Amino acid sequence: FDAASESNSSLIDEVTSLKNCNDYLMKELREKGLTSEEANCNITKMKVETSAATLQLSEEVTELRNANDELEDQVTILECQLSTQCLAADTKLAEVENKLEATILSNTELADQVASLQKIKDCATKLLLEKETILEESKLIITSMEKDSSSAILKLSEELTNLRNAKVNVDEQLIVAEER
Repeated sequence: FDAASESNSSLIDEVTSLKNCNDYLMKELREKGLTSEEANCNITKMKVETSAATLQLSEEVTELRNANDELEDQVTILECQLSTQCLAADTKLAEVENKLEATILSNTELADQVASLQKIKDCATKLLLEKETILEESKLIITSMEKDSSSAILKLSEELTNLRNAKVNVDEQLIVAEER
C-alpha cells in the first residue's frame, strides 16, 4: 500500500514536470517567435513525447493498481489468518481456564480432605495419649495391687499357719481332754 502511494506521488511529480515542460516550451516559442511550422513540428514532437510519457504513466498506473489489488488481497488473507489465529488462541485460552478451574476445585477438595484427615489424626493422637496414660495408670494400679496381694498372701499364709498351729493345739487339747 505504501509502495502504491509512493508510485502515485511519483506519477503526480512526472505529470507536473511535463506540464512545467509544456509551459516552458510555450514561453520559448513566444520569445523566439518561431514559425507555426516550427512550432507545429515542436508540438508534434512534444505530442509524441507526451504520448509516450502518457503511455508509460498509464502502464505504471495499471501496475500500481494491480500491485494495490495484490496488496489488498494479501491484507485480506492476513486478516483471515489473524482472525483464525485469534479464534484458536481464544479456544486454547478457554481450555486453559477450564483446566485451571478444575485444578482449583480439585485443590480445594484436597485441602478439605487434608484438613479432615488432620482432624482425624489429631483426634487419634489424643486418644492414643489418653490410652497410654490409662495404660501407665493401670500398670501402676496392677503393680500396687500385686504388692498388696503379695502382702495379703503373706498375711493369709501367716494366718493360715497360725490357724493350723491353733488347730493342732486344739486337737491336742481335745485329745488330752478326751483322755481324761
